[in-house]
Amino acid sequence: MKILMSLRKKLQTLADLYIEKSRKVVSFWTMGMNQHTRGTWVNTLAYNVHFLLNKQAKPGSGAFSLTGQPSACGTAREVGTFAHRLPADMMVKNPKHRAITEKAWKIPAGTLNPVGNQHIMKIHRDIEDGVVKFAWVNVCNPYQDTASASHWIKAARQMDNFIVCSDGYPGISAKVSDLILPTAMIYENGGELMEMLKEELNIGDNKYYQLVMQCLTHGNG
Repeated sequence: MKILMSLRKKLQTLADLYIEKSRKVVSFWTMGMNQHTRGTWVNTLAYNVHFLLNKQAKPGSGAFSLTGQPSACGTAREVGTFAHRLPADMMVKNPKHRAITEKAWKIPAGTLNPVGNQHIMKIHRDIEDGVVKFAWVNVCNPYQDTASASHWIKAARQMDNFIVCSDGYPGISAKVSDLILPTAMIYENGGELMEMLKEELNIGDNKYYQLVMQCLTHGNG
């Protein structure tokens, strides 16, 4: 009963803050709501609270989801497309994990960079400085969403490098790339383009990345 009364008091306090006419309110939420089995329903409730209070799409007021990448798990964590991670939740900085991945991908020992802290701005700068010669844009759009991107775009097109982009749309990142790989979209039916390609080759996600790594290290186009 004490816990119930405490929750009621907290909810009443929160409601009073939201209802206060002169108060600006912004609601933020992440995966707990968006990836719930009733995610659409609970998102609708959050937006409707703001609409009912006339506190939506106004300076200082609004409902806002902080979750912006739908491929964080399957396309990034599991197959190792983060700069600091390898497939199956293994880490770049761990020499044993690098050895396991190099063996699985059938690439020469010592190929994988042990640093693994190349955030996107460092990658942009290294491409511009000629340090990075190859970049694979995957599950992001850095040439579209980076502020003041014109000189990064210029470096991608004019420097001696090779840029690959996996994308379903002809965005800026795709347009500056030397090679565009097909990418599955949620609207595509029954397996999508990427899945169709992998089905033709009879491979899964990890095998697909393995083939790309082998082409890069052995020169097999």
